[in-house]
Amino acid sequence: MVMTFGHPIALFPAIGAVLLGGGPITTGALTASIAAGAFASSLVSGPIGRYRWHGIGIQRSIQVFGMATAVFGLVLAAGALGWFAPERVDESHANTALIVLAMITLAVTGAADNVSAIYRSTMMQAAVPDTMRGRLQGVFMVVVAGGPRVGALYAGTLATLTALWVPSLVGGLVIVALVGVLVRLNPGFRRMTRSIRPRSRSSAATEAREDDGSGCRMRSIRFRVPAQGPAVIRPGSSPAGRG
Repeated sequence: MVMTFGHPIALFPAIGAVLLGGGPITTGALTASIAAGAFASSLVSGPIGRYRWHGIGIQRSIQVFGMATAVFGLVLAAGALGWFAPERVDESHANTALIVLAMITLAVTGAADNVSAIYRSTMMQAAVPDTMRGRLQGVFMVVVAGGPRVGALYAGTLATLTALWVPSLVGGLVIVALVGVLVRLNPGFRRMTRSIRPRSRSSAATEAREDDGSGCRMRSIRFRVPAQGPAVIRPGSSPAGRG
């Protein structure tokens, strides 16, 4: 859903050429803003990961993503109306004010997407059974790889039929609405939390004994040996065999 309706990257060249101006520089700046937001949010990934309510964290981060995408569409709509624009908008004359606002909104989308990815990855490792984790990870990779391509088709088709700012505005509103509906249909998702088992003194002592001295804790492997009856030594034989 987010990958399809919230990634209008295919429209960035047209936005830089005819809507906001600046040409390739604007296209590169808009594209880099998403990565800059994701990088900024990764700097505080530690406190983010310690937030207990992962279900609520995923819901709110995706909704923030959708709202930022919709605001990006409004910024493009303002550019189409000529707000803050110079006398001429082309590759040499850019609407700098709206470009900066567009970069901020895209940075927010990158940060929100990264926060959602932190919680989703943690939930994938902690809540999914071992027998299903590989299959679900495969589905996850298909969505991540194929979603933006389907989103490019959606954005290009809708922009051709309407205007360049419509796909972002509509897509952002669709994301916010769908997340609200899905969470309402599955209220247990909001109650999903990160459970932490407190370590006892015995487990801590066991980990200390299993440390190999290099800071890496070694995992001990135990084998179950079948029970055997008492050995019987017959006359003329020894435990090692017949003499």
